[in-house]
Amino acid sequence: MKSKDQRVRLYLDKCDNAVAGARGHDTTYAVACAILNGFDLTEDETFAYLLQYNQRCAPPWSDKELRHKAREAARANHDKPRGHLLRTTGMKPKQARETKPLKVTLAKTPQDVKGKPLPAPIVDGARILLQTAFEPGDHVRLVVGEYGEDGKDRPADSGVALKASDWLKRLEDKGGDPNKIFSTTAARQPGLFIGMNPVQPGGKSDKSVTNFRHALIEFDDIPLEAQWELITDSNIPCAAVIASGGKSVHAWVRINAKDRQEFDERVAILHDAFADYGVDKQNRNPARLSRLAGCARGAKRQELLATNIGAESFTAWLVEREESSDGHAYSADDFMSWRPACDPDVLLGNRFLSRGGSMLFIGQSGIGKSSLAMQAAMTWALGRDFFGLKPAKPLKQIMVQAENDFGDMAEMFQGVARGLGIDELSEEMEIINANLKVLTNTTATGKDFVDYCQRQSDRYAPDFAWIDPLLSFIGDDISRQDVCGRFLRNWLNPVIHGAKVGVAMMHHTNKPPQENKGSTWDGGGAYAGSGSAELVNWARAICVLRRDESGLYKLDYEKRQKRTGIRDESGKLTTRVWLQQSDEGICWLNSAPPVKLAKPPKQPSGKRGRKSAWAPIMEDLQGYVTKIATPGANYSENELQERLERLGGPGHSAFFDGKNNYHRHKFLEHFTQDPKTKRWTLKGTT
Repeated sequence: MKSKDQRVRLYLDKCDNAVAGARGHDTTYAVACAILNGFDLTEDETFAYLLQYNQRCAPPWSDKELRHKAREAARANHDKPRGHLLRTTGMKPKQARETKPLKVTLAKTPQDVKGKPLPAPIVDGARILLQTAFEPGDHVRLVVGEYGEDGKDRPADSGVALKASDWLKRLEDKGGDPNKIFSTTAARQPGLFIGMNPVQPGGKSDKSVTNFRHALIEFDDIPLEAQWELITDSNIPCAAVIASGGKSVHAWVRINAKDRQEFDERVAILHDAFADYGVDKQNRNPARLSRLAGCARGAKRQELLATNIGAESFTAWLVEREESSDGHAYSADDFMSWRPACDPDVLLGNRFLSRGGSMLFIGQSGIGKSSLAMQAAMTWALGRDFFGLKPAKPLKQIMVQAENDFGDMAEMFQGVARGLGIDELSEEMEIINANLKVLTNTTATGKDFVDYCQRQSDRYAPDFAWIDPLLSFIGDDISRQDVCGRFLRNWLNPVIHGAKVGVAMMHHTNKPPQENKGSTWDGGGAYAGSGSAELVNWARAICVLRRDESGLYKLDYEKRQKRTGIRDESGKLTTRVWLQQSDEGICWLNSAPPVKLAKPPKQPSGKRGRKSAWAPIMEDLQGYVTKIATPGANYSENELQERLERLGGPGHSAFFDGKNNYHRHKFLEHFTQDPKTKRWTLKGTT
């Protein structure tokens, strides 16, 4: 069987070439739509294949133009089901971001579902539905129904989109009867349709959807009671459940997707979960119409059965599914069809950290971890690199902290902003304001804290989360492996995997041994953090901040370090970044590595009865230094030796003689060497 990649390439080989002046744009756009939808590709995967197709275009498109075509293809409505070209070859399509299907564990076949009696309808269902599923300012689309020639009811037109508050006012004016909102001359009421997601004023298409809040799940081939059992027992998070007045129950599932891509991913997960039960496969787009509760539909009624049932959120539901999952199985085709350049889950570096990945950020107490984290968060919010570690895009982040008060955090934020040259009223500050939220929680620990993180993830939908520090939130003995394993693997992992969010945990080092207190104790590399070794095993990436004896700071990447993509001044990959703290506020700056002179040997005793050429210089070293060096000027080491020799000092061979290292070292202590030019300047005069 050919791999997915081979099938796409063979398909592209059969596509027409795009030629300028011969509807080349339409041809390329059609190719983008065909492979994205037909082979169930992500936008990035489509772009990668378009780069190959571009070799046959005359003239070739720019990368920007190809990216635009891939993006438009991802946003378009497609006539055929997603992945249809894979189905024709017997290959099962994969979901965007390689999301693996999750299966509901209630029953294996619809015949095993016995069914539950439907609850009594909720009175005043139209009003309660509008108030529950929408904000007052949301524009909601209502559509009048009509009967077609086949006698079946259908939308009469594209409908009207008004604010939810306006619809509620109209409903009140009609005495609470939704059947009277629109005037109709139909002999019997065909019902009213309602869009399940907010749209732009006058909107009616998928492109007009402003909030990807709900997905629609319904079944047509099993009894209503069986549908109700599936909806309730599966615990999917439903904002509303509506009896359609026909043969289906409509579940408005709260998925709260941050964009269309995530909407498609989450809808795909739902459809995979209910595939064995005959879920309606047409309900995949965000502008889908449902039924307005409280309306007559022929001799029957559309009724509201329940609101706000099931799991607390879609992420919580995914956590439940992961906890009951036996894991994922991958095939050779899965591995061979993966393309690193098209991996949409990458967050930092060359897959240094991806969605669902974890990082430990270790340092001694008081060394400045929180301010360094704030600086990283602000730079990544802008899409900039943090001392060489580049984000894949501007990252949306939350930071949950417990140690700093508001003044501390504001001082850090303002210091970093000044250091980065970001003005309060600048566009960059607006981007940071949109992409970074700092939260304080000083009470939740253990499972309560993880539940809190899940709620914040659902609320803000971040790409990346900071937890500062781990010791404030774990709520138990961090030295115990079972405690760390339960907190990290059983509780936290399902949340970050379900939400596809990367996480960085700030963590303290162990206390230094008594003999090392007050020194620049190294602490043990990746194992520098206090607690169980399970922390190191769990974390995908580790970085450690230490203070060097030179007064500078070194940020070492101790795990997956070759994937950071950080390079030194010579362009070589490096695993260490040298930093210093700004003298003008709370901000970290890049620094050149410290220049370390060789440790001076013991002072030589010299031959009895003879004084070396160094003897008079050592007796008045400061005086000689002042005579030969001009403040602010710089010299090579040879030039310093020559100037010293003119005053009766040692010659070249004596100056550089290994036996005189002690004297030379004491002499050079009065100078500072530039690490780039290797030239020396009198200390205090640079």
